[in-house]
Amino acid sequence: MSLKLLIVIIIAIAIVASLLVYFYLFGESRNSAAPSRGEADEESPIINPAEGVVPESEIREAGEVSKAGSYEQAAFVVSEEDAASRLEKFQKIIASATVAPTLSADKKRILYYDAIEKNFYAAAFTGTDPIEMTGEDFTEVDIDEIVWAPNKDKLVYKTLDDEKIFFKIGDEVSKELSSNISNYVFSNDSVSLFYKYTDGNKSNISRGTPESGLADFRSIKDVMATDVVLRRVPNEEFIAYFLPPNGRREAGVNKVSYDGSITEVVLNKGYGVDAVWSLDGDKVVFSRTNSKGVVKLFVGDGNGLHEIDTELTTFVDKTAWSKDGKLLYAAVPETILDVEKYYGKKIKTKDKLYEINTGSGAATLLLDFAAFDEKIDMRDMFLTDGGNLLYFRNNYDDSVYVVNIKKIKEEMEEI
Repeated sequence: MSLKLLIVIIIAIAIVASLLVYFYLFGESRNSAAPSRGEADEESPIINPAEGVVPESEIREAGEVSKAGSYEQAAFVVSEEDAASRLEKFQKIIASATVAPTLSADKKRILYYDAIEKNFYAAAFTGTDPIEMTGEDFTEVDIDEIVWAPNKDKLVYKTLDDEKIFFKIGDEVSKELSSNISNYVFSNDSVSLFYKYTDGNKSNISRGTPESGLADFRSIKDVMATDVVLRRVPNEEFIAYFLPPNGRREAGVNKVSYDGSITEVVLNKGYGVDAVWSLDGDKVVFSRTNSKGVVKLFVGDGNGLHEIDTELTTFVDKTAWSKDGKLLYAAVPETILDVEKYYGKKIKTKDKLYEINTGSGAATLLLDFAAFDEKIDMRDMFLTDGGNLLYFRNNYDDSVYVVNIKKIKEEMEEI
């Protein structure tokens, strides 16, 4: 081989090697230009840093989903304390049409159904890193309402066609339930489903196992009304029941034991009555209209005794309990609303947020959403376990928002 040919070959090899290095580095720079979910760059400190806030660019949008197996192992976890340090006082964190957002059973995540993506998701407290909770196909289903079991592994959803479907996450068990049932609620152990069954002019409160399609049902209480609301009473084997809230009709709140053998009166008759128990069952928040027909909010012990008037005008389903029951958070509409129109879903509210001391009934204004130039109708409210963050679904756009209770209180103490 001549010297000239050898030189040519060496030069050619050098050129090819240089091109390979160039395209390799160019490809790497393109792939790493934008951090993936679960990573962070210096300009967008979302996941790893302990400080900073979640910017608008990191709000969960429909379609931005990480797919994995078991969500409990795969879903990214941001601690409550870390999230409170990074989130704003008030912020939208999931910008999609959600249904029934709630706190996971392990108290580490937000769970919700996404009506755009057509699946159930678990997300971090910052709203980031959503993980599909199930591989079930919901693309042909229009889910309207969801009732979660306490263990959050089971649920019953209702479609726009009024179909009621039991679904068990993980096992992917799905059972269509009778069209004659309504107003269902799970037992405290998440095993049984209590519901109102109607057949013609006859109604009763029944109990059954949803995995069996309620084939093992039994009636535990006959009721005269064609419609009745059911509420779970935590830490007691009782189900509360009462007529739907109505400002023009008197109704009381009773409870019946799981086996139907005991019936007790909780609240005497009043107008516009609704009730929800604290997480430990020791207290109850309830509504009742005054002599002028204005609905008022009261708190009392779990048996309805020692009631305290909070002097706030709002509805029971616009409240959220703290873990220990010592505090109650209430969204208060800026205008007085008609009870039937509100529960009939014919009106939306513009709210302010109050914190109520359930021992004294004293209420403190925490946030006036008008200051943020946004219309806020707080629904599906729930607190994190430590009480630092309050989440809700805004009834105007169904997005999930967070109120940073910890940050608000810190600012109030500085004033």
